[in-house]
Amino acid sequence: IKQQLCIISLRRTIYTKLKRYTRRNKFTDEEIEKIYKNAKEFTEIFHEKSYNLAKEKFEQYINKYDEIPEVLQQFMNKHVINFIDRYLLYLKDSKIEKTSNKLDNYYRNTDPEIIKNVTKLEMEY
Repeated sequence: IKQQLCIISLRRTIYTKLKRYTRRNKFTDEEIEKIYKNAKEFTEIFHEKSYNLAKEKFEQYINKYDEIPEVLQQFMNKHVINFIDRYLLYLKDSKIEKTSNKLDNYYRNTDPEIIKNVTKLEMEY
């Protein structure tokens, strides 16, 4: 069974780690901006329309490995590099959803952003 790994959770985890990392370490605004710009470049890989294009973009990103911030390098080594095909599986087969989380998938497909936030908050309590 092929299992699509959740891109939404991946993105959320990356930005949470970056937030903690930049708070713990004293960075200038320029350095923080550079770190987040690099993370955005990585997450844009998952917005591509075809598997081959996304895979090619990922290879280009990995070729610039020395330019990637340390926190992203560690995260990618542990969670992404060996599993990139499972993150991009939805591009190969149109029947596979982008996320394995049904709740995230429901909100992503049906409700506008403002309703998503309000509803999620109400459901948590």
